[in-house]
Amino acid sequence: MSKPLDSLDWTPVEINEAEATILFTLINTHKMKCDNDLIEYLKTKKYTIKEFIDGLSKKRIAYQEGNEIILPMDLPIISFDKNGKTYIGENKSGEMSYWIGKQASI
Repeated sequence: MSKPLDSLDWTPVEINEAEATILFTLINTHKMKCDNDLIEYLKTKKYTIKEFIDGLSKKRIAYQEGNEIILPMDLPIISFDKNGKTYIGENKSGEMSYWIGKQASI
């Protein structure tokens, strides 16, 4: 007889200050040009555009298509935990809302 699979607790992805700043725009527009303003902002945060996009891609948050950063989430939400860390997660199935509720009850 096989053992049933254990469910995994879903958790959103932790993001840093630079990522949060850009993602706050992307959650509304779902895409952003990689223009000089973005490049200059990222330089102030010690990133190149390639390092920044690679980081988002490795976290499976966003990717680059041509000269744009694309956020593929349908209903992204950015939130904070009780320790001040910032997170982003998809809320299409309510996972992010549920996670936020769990954080509030801890």
